[in-house]
Amino acid sequence: MNEDAQDIGRVSPPVPPGALLEASARPAGPDDEPDLPVSGGALWFGALGSPIAWATQLMLMYPLVELACRQRSALPLYVTSGVLFAVAAAAGLVSWRALQAMRQRNGATIPRRVRFHARFGVWSAVVFLILIAVGTLPVLFDDPCQLPGRRPATLIPHL
Repeated sequence: MNEDAQDIGRVSPPVPPGALLEASARPAGPDDEPDLPVSGGALWFGALGSPIAWATQLMLMYPLVELACRQRSALPLYVTSGVLFAVAAAAGLVSWRALQAMRQRNGATIPRRVRFHARFGVWSAVVFLILIAVGTLPVLFDDPCQLPGRRPATLIPHL
């Protein structure tokens, strides 16, 4: 009779509880994280920077119209859109650089969440840069004040 057939009827002795803890895997901690190419804060900025910039532009443009009409200049609207466009572009650039850093480490293990954050940041930057640019078009083509009898020059002449 072989050894496998003899082990079928045999009962193994109970394992003491302390031995189970020693044999179990140690829980993952911050030291177990692989060496990431970018920080978590940079990934979050890359993923959320452009949507927040667009939402900020959306909230600021309407109150700034009154200021622009008082000054008789659309400059505050252009400056606000330009600054928020730059913030959204910077968020996309941070995500793009994170993706490039991951591609250079082709053999290293990189968590899926890091890849997701970086890819999401790039695509959201593309979408929200377009939205910020489209949100600026009415200021370029039309007078934001629309006062009767007054047609100030805008950046792009009226057709």
